[in-house]
Amino acid sequence: MLTEAKVRSFTATDAGKHPDIDGLYLFVTPTGAKSWRYNFRFGGKQLTKTYGCYPLVLLIDARQKHLAARKLLDHGINPIEAGKAAQTTEPAASDVTLLAVAKAWYEQRETIAPSSSIRDTSVLTKHIYPAFGARPIESITVSDMSEFLRGLKAQDLSETVRRAQQLITKIFQHWMGDKRCTLKSNPARELEGMITTRASNHYATITDPRKIGALLRAIDGYDGDATTRHALRLLPYVFVRPGELRHAKWSEFDLDGADGAIWRVPKFRMKKRVEHFVPLSRQAVAIIKELQPLTGRGEYVFSGARSVDRPISNGTLNAALRRMGYRSDEIVAHGFRGMASTQLNELDFDDDWIERQLAHVEQDGVRAAYNHAKHLTKRRGMMQAWADYLDGLRGRKPTLVKAS
Repeated sequence: MLTEAKVRSFTATDAGKHPDIDGLYLFVTPTGAKSWRYNFRFGGKQLTKTYGCYPLVLLIDARQKHLAARKLLDHGINPIEAGKAAQTTEPAASDVTLLAVAKAWYEQRETIAPSSSIRDTSVLTKHIYPAFGARPIESITVSDMSEFLRGLKAQDLSETVRRAQQLITKIFQHWMGDKRCTLKSNPARELEGMITTRASNHYATITDPRKIGALLRAIDGYDGDATTRHALRLLPYVFVRPGELRHAKWSEFDLDGADGAIWRVPKFRMKKRVEHFVPLSRQAVAIIKELQPLTGRGEYVFSGARSVDRPISNGTLNAALRRMGYRSDEIVAHGFRGMASTQLNELDFDDDWIERQLAHVEQDGVRAAYNHAKHLTKRRGMMQAWADYLDGLRGRKPTLVKAS
């Protein structure tokens, strides 16, 4: 028996049939497209009933459709022919729901990368359908959509805001081509520029892969204080806020955990006041272990030169970048977060994993505390892939890592 989470996780590598109940199955194509199907015999012939494509038809919806089809068969009625008869009368524009339009758009759109399809599915099923799926599409106003996007923005889901806006625009654009549409223009177009998401370049950063590689090599060759060099080497791998890194304590690290190395940043040091889990790649662990002989006798991982009882100062990392020849409008310590966010999105990693790893959590404290370790296993894989990708840019491993 399938679950919604299992259905959502299937990709092109899972091509084939995945049975559910009473003959219902999910069929995944080699391109990653998913559809609900049922094979049955009627009139001496082998036939296949299709219930629609996922995610426009969710698991619970497919089961309901399947139950109805089975009842028709029990009464000697071909469910395929019955479905065709039911479609002869088109609903009026005032009755066409956003979900129905989204289904039609999704089924005819060009094939996209499986990873992008998964991300779109996540935004559709988690956010857009619950908000607008059951509503007539022409009843959804610009104000409704704006309020919806602002709600996502309030949760610090900036990438989700961008993707949701794009998907809604495409769904409305598809409706504009329907003969029943009475709209004069695509209302979703008015959202462009209305909701400004967090700017990835608010802090100066570098996103050109070749320039990232050059920066990493420059950091490796930094001839200043050894502790500062190790902090700069670690920062790209973990992309936490500089203050969170500077105040890291040895007691927060578990380098030999059964599920892998982890750094638990206490909530009082986090901007959102929620404990943050940072899975540590092999490269990150190696850097931290190199530091143990230097600062391990004190409380702070990155202790200052004058005292093991105090961390390096606030301006240390930026001063080191300036010493290496990088201007403040090129890269700052905080900019490694924008670097990671931009590149991980380019590499098609799941939005939710990226947002969680950036500690962009919900404003609701209870929900945030519950979700503090959400997607930890998948984030661990992402962080290792990210570290390997950085090594490739540095020149150690000429390989390109993509989300799977």
